[in-house]
Amino acid sequence: MEITVHSSKSLKPDNGDGCRVAGDVIPLSVFDMVNYDEYIFYVYAFHPPAPPSVALEAGLARALAAYLEWAGRLGDGPVIVLCDAGARFVDATTDSELGSGAVALLAAGSKVLSLYPS
Repeated sequence: MEITVHSSKSLKPDNGDGCRVAGDVIPLSVFDMVNYDEYIFYVYAFHPPAPPSVALEAGLARALAAYLEWAGRLGDGPVIVLCDAGARFVDATTDSELGSGAVALLAAGSKVLSLYPS
């Protein structure tokens, strides 16, 4: 299975008029701090014809604007700083069929892991 990365970038929220004040924070609750420190990532795959990357980027930018903490960063103390840092967006294709993709993704191992941040 060959994976071709077309782009990898930090996608910023589409805030429109930018009405949010930079540096706002969301305090974490005790329930947030009980959990393990983990990086959560997702890989979405689409059957052909796949939506264009531009549409996926625009949708993610709108989602980040609605859920500002997804584009924020952990700050000093138990807070999320709403800094519009963005989320990583990787546009990649593979020559494998999606139906056989689960087995192929497991066999690809390090190729798939290269899509995730270290």
